[in-house]
Amino acid sequence: MVIYNEKSNLLFCGGTNGVDFSSDFGRNWHSISEEKCFSMIPYKKGIIYTSELGRIIRLKDVNK
Repeated sequence: MVIYNEKSNLLFCGGTNGVDFSSDFGRNWHSISEEKCFSMIPYKKGIIYTSELGRIIRLKDVNK
C-alpha cells in the first residue's frame, strides 16, 4: 500500500518487506523499517503503522 502525507510532502509504502518513503514522488525509495506493515495513516510529518504482534509504531517526523 502507498499513502501520501501532505504535511511532509512524502510518499510512504508499506507491506511484507517493511516501510519505505520517497521524497521525489516514487523515483527513489529509502527504508524506514524492515518490519512487516499491515496498515498506515498519515500522522504529523510521518506515519502511524501497524506491524506484527499488534505493534503500533508512530513516526512523527521523517528526515528526507
